[in-house]
Amino acid sequence: MHINQQPHLRAALILLLAIILPSFCQASERSARVKRVEKAATVEEYPDLPWEQAYVYKNKRYVVRTNTSPKVASYIGQLLNFEQERFRGMFNFDEEVPRLQVYAYRTREEFERVALPYGFAQSDGFFMQQGADKTIYLPYVAAYNDPTYPTEILLHEGTHQFVSMALDFKIPGPYRKYFEDDVTTLKSVPLWLNEGLATYMEVARFD
Repeated sequence: MHINQQPHLRAALILLLAIILPSFCQASERSARVKRVEKAATVEEYPDLPWEQAYVYKNKRYVVRTNTSPKVASYIGQLLNFEQERFRGMFNFDEEVPRLQVYAYRTREEFERVALPYGFAQSDGFFMQQGADKTIYLPYVAAYNDPTYPTEILLHEGTHQFVSMALDFKIPGPYRKYFEDDVTTLKSVPLWLNEGLATYMEVARFD
């Protein structure tokens, strides 16, 4: 039996290849993207750079400042932007607000000098709200034998940042029926819910 003598078999093989090849290509492309993301997230020995010369990355939702590297600045901004967009969809939040801030320091010593006045010098990162200023601070250093560890801190504190931001604005119209007539803004969220959601997000896996 020769394949040229079996048009139905040839057509079936062509169809099969048309189905399988794109899947292989997509898997290969996804694998390459994941490797690029992991490389961007990995902590390295960054050259000494004064904070005054920090790299700045901006997108629609965030401004990131870091004296590590441009790829880290971009990675942090894209990661948190993606997390916030997901939250916006989940909670039907469509308010436009000023960009949120992130400061990522190249050494733990630099971070501790900034964190000490707030009482967070021993932490792995924190979120601070002072009026309209809502900022994440963290040392972009490896911990727990995980070279991408700061990602967990970013997702955790990014959740707190979103919750704080969202609660400063009015409850969306369709949901106001669940509250008293004169209540249009939430003032607080239970600690168990705030920390529970942040803890869940910090161990989430993203693509």
